[in-house]
Amino acid sequence: MMSAIAEEKAISCFFGLILLDYGQQKTTRRSSYARSFRLLHKAAVYLPSQRSEIAMIPRRVEPGSIGARSQLATQIERSYNAEPLTHDHDYYQIVFPQHGFLSTRIKGKQEQFGGKCVLFLRPHLEHTFFASAPNRFLVFDLPVALIEGVGKQFGSAHALPGSHLLSMNQRFTAFCQLVNTEITYGVEEEPLVLEPLLQYLATLLFLTAQPLSAAPLTVSRKAVAQRMQEYIEAHYTEALTLQEIAVAIGASPSYAHRCFTLYAGISAVEYVQRLRLERAVQLLLSSDLSLGAISLAVGFRSQGYFTRLFSQKLGLSPSRYRDLHLQKERRLHKNMP
Repeated sequence: MMSAIAEEKAISCFFGLILLDYGQQKTTRRSSYARSFRLLHKAAVYLPSQRSEIAMIPRRVEPGSIGARSQLATQIERSYNAEPLTHDHDYYQIVFPQHGFLSTRIKGKQEQFGGKCVLFLRPHLEHTFFASAPNRFLVFDLPVALIEGVGKQFGSAHALPGSHLLSMNQRFTAFCQLVNTEITYGVEEEPLVLEPLLQYLATLLFLTAQPLSAAPLTVSRKAVAQRMQEYIEAHYTEALTLQEIAVAIGASPSYAHRCFTLYAGISAVEYVQRLRLERAVQLLLSSDLSLGAISLAVGFRSQGYFTRLFSQKLGLSPSRYRDLHLQKERRLHKNMP
């Protein structure tokens, strides 16, 4: 059994490899890990949430130790339903959207976020979550002791963001892709991996987090985007084009494109692709359909294009993705009493 000192050293080593920008590692090690990180960066996995709305309020723990941090909620994938959930907690929380939108109510102000927005919540800030459509988020609970410890290393040169809505920058995106990959390997049950990931996320908050700039999303533009979203979600398995979507909602293609991009943070075409890939993942994991049948069922007219896009976005081919999931299921059943 690994001693506490050995465990701390293993975590420190892993975390040291992650923090490439500090240049504290030797060039050969940094180059080697950079190549590995680039591979993981491409391996984002769209896992459909297996859980309904999560009212996850961890019990209070004493700050400071790795063991204490491990007692926080480690369930990363979460989804929310239409019933409002109001609470506060004694730790920091950061929420990354992966699919869909989440409505929030903070200090009497109601907002909806998704796309390229990130939600950052400070301790004891009462907030309400609810959603009217299927959604998936990556949620990380960060202990106060962890944030304070990282903050002391930076000193006064860096400060936590004051806004609760942040921009989804490139390093946040890479972090989420890395976590999505690790989820397939059970990161929530692997403290030697989860702990340094949380420390890295805390570091990113001080290094890169910027408040979300006010986007010129008027009420009328938001309404156009929401009509587009509804139409896409009803017809994404069909041969959709931006022209067709724009005609269906009574707007020009260019105006429709601007509205949706401001609203969702991605283009309508990217949203169609995301929905198709998420549905494809569901079918890969829950059916014995062939890849050709799945590609047609989700709206792709070419199995070759489906395979290329799947591999590009998820880092694995559809067949390899299915095989890894089956292997994971077999391991779980084997370990069951």
